[in-house]
Amino acid sequence: MNIAEYRAVAHKLAARRGKGTPHGDLIKAVVHRLVLLPGVDVIQMNTGALKAIGQGGKERLVRYGYPGMADLFVRVTVGSRCAPRWDVLWMECKVPPDKQSPAQVAFEQQAGRWGDLYRVVTSVEEAVRAVGEGRG
Repeated sequence: MNIAEYRAVAHKLAARRGKGTPHGDLIKAVVHRLVLLPGVDVIQMNTGALKAIGQGGKERLVRYGYPGMADLFVRVTVGSRCAPRWDVLWMECKVPPDKQSPAQVAFEQQAGRWGDLYRVVTSVEEAVRAVGEGRG
């Protein structure tokens, strides 16, 4: 799949989501905007759990994601065209007055130890600025 096809699929998936929560709507708007930026890849990182039927018909709980993990994993191309590299930017989308949970603060600290960037954004404009910061 080339980048144009990837972006088309990302837009189609984001557009399929119905009317949701203000938080979900912010994530959707940020994804819609960031996938249009050249040299930017975005993956929405969902966390939670679901009940599944395992072997023998036994119900079990399946957890996914990482506690406190940011909403978006963003890879940003930096450097020259001849020698590009990717930097990682984690984005936590917040609709005021929401604040980071203790698990999200811990994840932000872990991202820093990995050498990744981490930003809390409250608007599409902040998300675009964060990508610009990631490019140095």
